[in-house]
This record gives sequence, structure tokens and C-alpha cells, in this order.
Amino acid sequence: HFALGFPGGFAGVDVFFVISGYLITAILLRRLATAPRRFSFANFWKRRCRRLFPASAVVLAVVLAVGNGTMLREQYTKLSHQTAAVLLLGANFHFYNVTDSYFFDQESIPLLHCWSLAVEEQFYLVYPLALSTLFVRRCGSRGGDGVRAAVFLAVAVFASFAFAVVLAPVDPNFAFFLLPSRVWEMCVGGLAWLFECYM
Repeated sequence: HFALGFPGGFAGVDVFFVISGYLITAILLRRLATAPRRFSFANFWKRRCRRLFPASAVVLAVVLAVGNGTMLREQYTKLSHQTAAVLLLGANFHFYNVTDSYFFDQESIPLLHCWSLAVEEQFYLVYPLALSTLFVRRCGSRGGDGVRAAVFLAVAVFASFAFAVVLAPVDPNFAFFLLPSRVWEMCVGGLAWLFECYM
């Protein structure tokens, strides 16, 4: 991102989404397998907040402090809007609306990298609801819930990837920043974990 001579850094975000999907699928399906009727969306999000919020709060505080001493008023106002978007789990929507391209604006927007965190957080809102609705009870059961989860994830991968491919030439910023065209990466991670269960 800082042009220090190490190419390919943007692919790291794609890998991050796959790993995130793998880990979240493991957490959710293990919980649903042991106590499907006692799964708590609130407890799931409480654990996610404990993992994400401390580091995010430190980053926001440092960037705001540095910005306060180095930015003009108009720039700092924009930074405060970015910070609010991050706190409201909507940084990707904010940057989709205010930037022409991630690759063009990256050096002038201190919190631009938080778009990927917002995508992950939005995935955390949708994915547990989808899996718990499927009543997945036993990961890896060859004839039941594990298969249904795998079919669901495969369909999600195909639909999201096809959407991203079709949309990229028309609205590349949408394809880059927003969840619908990124879901396939996280669901690939989920499929990888289910594949381990079957193996």
C-alpha cells in the first residue's frame, strides 16, 4: 500500500476474507453442532466485539490524535466522518460514496483500509442468521445438515462470484467495496472447513 517495493499487497485482503470465512464457519458450526437451539447471536457478536473493538479503538484514537495536529480543518472534518462510518460498521459504504477508486485515493484517506473490516462485520451480521436458519446440527454428517450447509455455501460462492464478475466492468467501486461481491471469498473459506469435516 505504501509502495515500498513489495507488490501484491492487495491480494492479502482476498486471503484475509477466505481465512475469516474459514474461522467463522468453524466457530458457528461447532456451536450449532453441540447446542443448536441455544445458539445466541448476541453472544456471538459479543465475542466478535472483544476481538475487533480494542485494536480498532486504538487505531481510531491514534489517527484522530495525529490528524488533530497535522490536518487542516476540512481534512479533519472528513476524518471525523470516516471515523463515524467505521464505528457504525459502514466504512465500506462511506468510501464507496466518497472515493473514485481505492487505488487512487489510498494515500490521502487515513482510514481507507477500514473498508475491509466493515465488510467482515457485515458478514458477521448475515452469516450466523443464514446458518442458524438452516438448523445445522452436525458438521460433516454425510446425509444431512453438513451437506445442506455445503450446498448453501456453494450456491453463495457461485452467485456472489458471478455478481462480482458481471458488476466489475460496470461499477468497479461497488465490486471492490461492498459485501455482495465479496461474500464468495468468505464462503470459499467456509467450504474449505466443511471439506476438512468430510475428509
